[in-house]
Amino acid sequence: MRLGIFGGVGSGKSVALNYLKTAYGAEIIGMDETAHDLYEPGREGFLAVKELLGPSVVREDGTLDRGRMADLLYADKEKLAELNRRIHPLVYAEVDRRMENSAAELTVVETALPSADRKEKYDELWYVFTPAEIRRERLMRDRGYSAERVSEIMAKQPADDIYAELSDWILKNDGTPEELKRKIDERLEGKVRRS
Repeated sequence: MRLGIFGGVGSGKSVALNYLKTAYGAEIIGMDETAHDLYEPGREGFLAVKELLGPSVVREDGTLDRGRMADLLYADKEKLAELNRRIHPLVYAEVDRRMENSAAELTVVETALPSADRKEKYDELWYVFTPAEIRRERLMRDRGYSAERVSEIMAKQPADDIYAELSDWILKNDGTPEELKRKIDERLEGKVRRS
C-alpha cells in the first residue's frame, strides 16, 4: 500500500509516521529529506543550484552553503520560483523511484502538501488535522516557539479546506497519542498487516 501523509506544522504527523514505522514496518519517504539528498555534491539539485546561483553558494569543502543559498533566494523571488521549477520534478522522480524500489508492505510519503496531479501515485492520502489552537500550544510548548513565530509559520501554510480537499481521509488528532494510534489501526484494518 502506498500512502501519502500531510498536515500543518504541529499537527502530529511525526507521531503518526513513527507509529506507522514501528507498528506496521512502514518505509517512510520524506519529501524534504529527499530534496536535501538531491543537494548533495554532484547530485542533480546541487548542480541546478550552482548553475542558477553561481559558484558563491559552494563552500571550500564542495558542499552547498545553505545560508548563502537562502539569502540569495530570499532576495530574488524569480530565482526562487525558477529553482522550485527545476527541483520539484527531480524530487518527485526520486520519490517515485524510492516508492518503486520499496520492499515494504506499506510505503508512506510525508509531504507538506501533495500535488493534485500526483494523487494517482497513492492508494490513499491522509490529512492529519489538528485544530489551530492545539497546534499553536504544541509548538510553543514542545519547540519553544514564540506566539509570533507560530503565527508567522501558520500563516504561510495552506488553509484546512485545501488540505481536506486533497485528502481521502482526515485523521483528526485532537486527543492523546493512543487515540491517534487507534484511529490509524481502524483505518488500516484489513489493508495492511501489523509487524
